[in-house]
Amino acid sequence: MITCLHQLYNFGRFINTLPTAIVFVNDKGDIVKCNERFTSYFPDLKGEDLIGKPASGSEELLGAQIARVLKGEEVYAQFILWQGREFLTNAFPLKDWETGAIPGAIIIFQDITSEMSYQRETYRLANLQNIAKERTYALNQEISLRQQIEKKLLNLNKKVSGMLEGIKNGYMTLDQTFRFIYVNKEAERFIELPKEELIGHSMWDKLPTELGLKYYNEYHRALQEQTVVHFEAFLLNGPKWAEVYLYPSQEGLSICLNDITKQKYTEEKLRESKEGFQALFNHSLDGIILNDADGRIIAANPSACKMFGRTEKEMRQMNRAEIIDLTDPRVLALAKQREHQDQFSKEINLMRKNGAIFSGKVTSTIFRGENNQLLSCLIIRDITKNKKFEQEMSRLDRLNLIGEMAAGIGHEVRNPMTTVRGFLQMLKGKERYAGDQEYFDLMISELDRANSIITEFLSVSKSTSNHFEIKSLNDIIEEIYPLIQANALNHNKNIKFNPGNIVSFTLIEKEIRQMILNFVNNGLESMESGGLITLSTYMDQGEIVLEIKDQGTGIEPGVLDKIGTPFVTTKVNGTGLGLAVCYNIAARHKATIEIQTGSKGTTFFVRFKIN
Repeated sequence: MITCLHQLYNFGRFINTLPTAIVFVNDKGDIVKCNERFTSYFPDLKGEDLIGKPASGSEELLGAQIARVLKGEEVYAQFILWQGREFLTNAFPLKDWETGAIPGAIIIFQDITSEMSYQRETYRLANLQNIAKERTYALNQEISLRQQIEKKLLNLNKKVSGMLEGIKNGYMTLDQTFRFIYVNKEAERFIELPKEELIGHSMWDKLPTELGLKYYNEYHRALQEQTVVHFEAFLLNGPKWAEVYLYPSQEGLSICLNDITKQKYTEEKLRESKEGFQALFNHSLDGIILNDADGRIIAANPSACKMFGRTEKEMRQMNRAEIIDLTDPRVLALAKQREHQDQFSKEINLMRKNGAIFSGKVTSTIFRGENNQLLSCLIIRDITKNKKFEQEMSRLDRLNLIGEMAAGIGHEVRNPMTTVRGFLQMLKGKERYAGDQEYFDLMISELDRANSIITEFLSVSKSTSNHFEIKSLNDIIEEIYPLIQANALNHNKNIKFNPGNIVSFTLIEKEIRQMILNFVNNGLESMESGGLITLSTYMDQGEIVLEIKDQGTGIEPGVLDKIGTPFVTTKVNGTGLGLAVCYNIAARHKATIEIQTGSKGTTFFVRFKIN
C-alpha cells in the first residue's frame, strides 16, 4: 500500500502542469500532496503548510465525502465551501489492486467561486429591473454595460446551474430576506414544490408549517451569526428528514440538503425493536440472561434475579457456570451440543444463591451483538412445580392402581386365610398337638397380622365415609389430643399443639382424624426417646395448613420421591401403608402434601383449599 502512494507522489511535476486543482490524502484523510493549481487558490498558504493537515479542515461535508471515498465509494459533483472559496469536487479511492486496501484518495477541485459570485450578482441585478425604468438617460450606458454583464453571467449561470442540477444533494440559495433565488431539481423533489412557485417568494410563505421550528431558528442563526450551521430536522411539508448544511454570506444563504428519511426510518425501527426487546426482557416471567463468549453474565432480567435469589449486580459479576449444578450429568451433554448448535433447549439442574438445586428448562441462542460481538441468550423456566406436579400425578396413578388391585384381591386372599385360621384353631385343640401350642399361637398371630395389613391395604382404595361436614381442624385435633399425647408419653416422647386462627371448611372428620393419627404415629416411630412432635395450624395464601414436625433422622433422598407408595418404608417392621392412606385422604379432600426433611427431622405440610 505504501508503495502505491509513493508511486502517486512521484507524479508531482506532472500534476503541477495540470489546470485542475488536485489533492492526494492518506487513509486518515490528511493531505500528502497537492498541485500548484490548488495552492494558487490560497495566496496566504504554502503547499508545505498544507501537508499533513486534515483535508476536511472545518468543512464537515468534505469530511463526510472523504470518509465515504476511503470506504471505496466514488463521489461526484459534491458542492463544498473550503477556506472561503466554493468548489465542486470529484473524489476517487486509490486502491492497492494486490491487497484490495485503500491507502488514500484523490480529490479534484473545480473552483466555482467566481461563477457563484456572478450568479448571485445576476439575481441581485434581476431585482433592479423595475427600478431601471425610472432611471434617467445618464444611466443608459450603465444599463448597456449591465446587459453585457448579464449576458456573460447568463452563460456562466447556465454552466453553474448545469453542475448544480447534476449533484445528488438538494441545493438552494436564499437572499437576506429568505426569498428563494435558486432551487435545483433535488431540492424541488425534497420540498415537493416546483421552482416556479418558489423563486422570488419567501421560504416562510411557502413553508409556513416551519415557522418558529428548528428550520426557522437555525436559518436565522446562520444568517445573523454568519457561521456555518449543520443540523438534522424533520420537514413537515414532506414530511421528510433532512441533514442540512447552511453556508451564510453577505448576500444570503447557500443551503445543501441531504434526504435522510430512510436512514431515520431504519433508526426508528431499530429503536422500536430495542424498546420491544427491553420490554420483553424486563417483564418476561421466564428468566433471561445474556452472556459473552467467555460465559460472563452481562445482563439478567428481574425474573432471573428472583429465580436465583441474587441482585442484578451480583449476577453481572458471575459466570454462567456458577448458576449451573455441575454435578448434573446432563451438563456435559449440553456443553457438547452447544459446540454444534446455535440454538437448543435442555432440562438441567440449576443452583440458587442459598445452594438450593432446582430443575430448569434452558433455551440457548447464540447471536452477534454490537461490534459483531458473539453473545448468547439463555431463557430459563423454573419447572420445579411442574416436576412436582408430574411426580404427584404419577404417585396418584400408582395409588389408584394399587387401590384397584387391593379391592380386587383383598376378598380372595382373606377367604383362604380365614379357612386356614379356622383349621389351625381346630387342630390346636387336638390332644396330639398339645406340645405344639406355641407354634399354633405363632401361626395364628401371624395370620391375624396379615389380615390387619390387608385391612389397612384396603383402606387405601376406599373412603370410610362420604359424609362431608363443615368443621374446624383445630376442634378435631383438640378432640384427639389426649389420645395422641398419652401415646407419646408411653414412648417417653412429647406432643405440642399450636392452634392458629383458621376458618372451618368441608371435610370428612373420621378420615381427617385417621390422617392426623397416621402422621403422628409415623413421627413417633422415627424419633428417639425425648423427641418432640409439633402440630400447628395456620392460614397461608388463602389455604389452611396443617403442619406436623418431628425431630427424627429425616428421610433419605432415594425414598423421598416414593413416599406415599404402599410398602415403601424405612422402618424395619413397617408397611408404608400409613402414609399411603394419608395421601389418599388428602387427595379426596383436594389437599396437597409437601415435605421438608433433613438430618434434624421432617415436616409434613398438608394444604387444604378453602371450599
